[in-house]
Amino acid sequence: PKNAKASSGSKLVAQPDGSFIAQGAPADAENYAFLSEAPARPLTGLRVEALVEGAPKKPRSGRAPNGGFLLSKVRVELETDDGARRELEITKAEADFEENTPNGGVASALLGKTGSGWSVRGKEKEAHSAAFTFAEAVTPPRGSRIRVTLEFQGAAKHAMARPRLSWMGGGAPDLKSATLEEGVADLVLARRPPQGGEDMGKLERWWLGQKPEWVAAETRRKASEKAEPDGRTKVLVASESFPPVKHHTADGTVETYKQTFVLKRGNVALKEEPADPGFLQVLTRAPEQRWAWTPPAKATYFGKRSRLIGAMASFDQPEPLASQGVRPTTTVAPQALLFMNSSLAQTCARQFAARLSSRLGKTAPPERFIDEAYAMALGRAPLPHERTAAGGFLDEQTAQRVAEGKTSAESVSEARADFCHVLFATNEFVYAP
Repeated sequence: PKNAKASSGSKLVAQPDGSFIAQGAPADAENYAFLSEAPARPLTGLRVEALVEGAPKKPRSGRAPNGGFLLSKVRVELETDDGARRELEITKAEADFEENTPNGGVASALLGKTGSGWSVRGKEKEAHSAAFTFAEAVTPPRGSRIRVTLEFQGAAKHAMARPRLSWMGGGAPDLKSATLEEGVADLVLARRPPQGGEDMGKLERWWLGQKPEWVAAETRRKASEKAEPDGRTKVLVASESFPPVKHHTADGTVETYKQTFVLKRGNVALKEEPADPGFLQVLTRAPEQRWAWTPPAKATYFGKRSRLIGAMASFDQPEPLASQGVRPTTTVAPQALLFMNSSLAQTCARQFAARLSSRLGKTAPPERFIDEAYAMALGRAPLPHERTAAGGFLDEQTAQRVAEGKTSAESVSEARADFCHVLFATNEFVYAP
């Protein structure tokens, strides 16, 4: 349709896909009138689609409070150049979904009775379509126009949110036939040659739609996109620091469990044996002995809940006395000081430098040592200014060790360890991209 108006004054805003979005406050009673040039080909019916508006937060096919609509009457009128107007009789209607009540079926939209019409109660958040069949095929005279009126008089504020209309021809109307984009029929039937990329795009989309394998692949693609995970996971967190979690049992009573049980299919009414503290038994089917480990003789266990590991605590180790639903993430000075002064960081730096020296040889030039250290620690080659700064640092640290009375080999080894220590303290090493 080239023109669309709402009787209440609401705006019907045209969309690229041929639909119209209703804007403004919904009226208690509403009529949508669509006027278009009549196509010069036989017409056997009209398809009315109620597309979804407001997705994804509040999807709705209608403007009612529950997101539904009630189409009480469909009128199709043919207007000729001389001003004569003739209503086309509709004798049949079918829909992909309709309310299962005497007054909610799509056939009620042929009657125009108050309180009845096509309703989709129960599936208001989905798109729907209906096909209305004319009593006989109609070939509009050249230059004539067709006016379609959708009446929503059966219930207050129950108009469609995003209607789309399309003509049906070439046989009995049905809901399985594809909806053609505007102008595609003229292109396919060679009534006019394609002009520009827009027309060629329309023809390509129509041609692909005739191929069952492409339609099946496109259907799978859309289903895959719809099933894409949103990254959120629901979890239940509970421990002695939280109030007891109450579960509703099958008989309607509320029960608080003092133990943790393995549940069949997650059903609290199908409790099996109590779950052991070892979580591997709960999460996997393999026997727990598969992960069994015998500690060495005279080994001591360090695991006091009140005594945290210093390095882990600096980097936001969770509080072990209670389950944590959210782990804090901080950037504070003690984290930098830990990498600068801790014995662990210094030991790891010496071992890393020794590993590189063993791999390259103690007589390898500083440039090779710098390149290899960057490659292993940061996964990249040093930039020119980084290579220059690193070479100067190694020379300075080596000279300082020599001045302290150490041998040349010791000075080079400790200077390389200092350089590795610096790499460990960089943001690029600490924070993975």
